[in-house]
Amino acid sequence: MERRLRSGSLVRILVVQPASPAEELAENRLGIQADHARRTAQTHGTLTHLERLHASVGGRLEVRVTTEELSFGWTHISPGTSRATLYLQYYAYKIQRLENMKMILRPADGQWYDFHVDQLEAFWVNATPWGTAS
Repeated sequence: MERRLRSGSLVRILVVQPASPAEELAENRLGIQADHARRTAQTHGTLTHLERLHASVGGRLEVRVTTEELSFGWTHISPGTSRATLYLQYYAYKIQRLENMKMILRPADGQWYDFHVDQLEAFWVNATPWGTAS
């Protein structure tokens, strides 16, 4: 991520709002004893790390928080281009196996790619820029 920021790439990060019902649901999804205070501390740590990264590297880093439960994580490389690649990992519910459902989608995958990109953009548009979240 640091390399991408230094090269001028836009990096957008969506994080679940700390101490929100969505964060609580994410913690409850794990197959272990829920520890909501730990999860909130981890989320704050992630946001602090991103703030420090931006302060030291600069670049085009945008961070938003959402109060929506996220059922998957993703990395979207070169969006809007023919080389775009979308890496998805769906989060399992109370299953501790490491081989959760993972997908790699490209524009040539048609409706599957388009569906997921539309979902990602809807999450992004409805999220709050970090720093203005309450």
